Amino acid sequence: MKPLRYIIGLLSFVLVGTIISCSEVEEETVYDHWQAYNEDYCDSLLNAAGSHLFSTPDDTARVDAMPIGQLFGIQTRRSSTTYKHYVFCKKLTATEGAHPLYTDKVSAYYCGSYLTGDVFDSNFSGYVATDTNLEGHSKLPQVYDTPSTFTIKPTVTSTGTSGLVEGWIAALQYMREGERWILYVPYQSGYGAKPDATRITVPGYSTLIFDIILSEIVD
Repeated sequence: MKPLRYIIGLLSFVLVGTIISCSEVEEETVYDHWQAYNEDYCDSLLNAAGSHLFSTPDDTARVDAMPIGQLFGIQTRRSSTTYKHYVFCKKLTATEGAHPLYTDKVSAYYCGSYLTGDVFDSNFSGYVATDTNLEGHSKLPQVYDTPSTFTIKPTVTSTGTSGLVEGWIAALQYMREGERWILYVPYQSGYGAKPDATRITVPGYSTLIFDIILSEIVD
């Protein structure tokens, strides 16, 4: 009987080890490779945008001429002499409304998500990163939704600079009142590699995807 008990015990040990091993594999998520996942995604955006890359504050007419659904990039202030950084954009609607200035205050509806589709901040139930059928007149704000008001220009104080991420600052100056865009903000023009954990909970290296409706220029 000893050999039988020994074999049963050995099989039980192997079975438990297999279950633990499978459990460990199942617990691995995309967040375990978050930096590489986001960087690869942004590289694909740069390739998809091709020659449709514009610099702030020039090229307004060319951005106006971009067709709905065409991916393009707008250079952000994170750019340096050695590397250019972009916020990647796609129009869902186009209007003849006014462009806001850098010093203007605007009101906007927005829905922000990670590449996983998880929403981290929003004031209406808009499109998320995993949505594939994007239409400018779907998933609109409801009567109980309220737009938020932002000043495009960052506020500089003795303790530092606060305000919109660079991706928003660059893109908003090209949007027109009433337009709806999808923004893909690489971490360099978003919250960076190591966000301030005391201020925000966004993981480092996060690409931020925003569905934005520019409601109006407030002043």
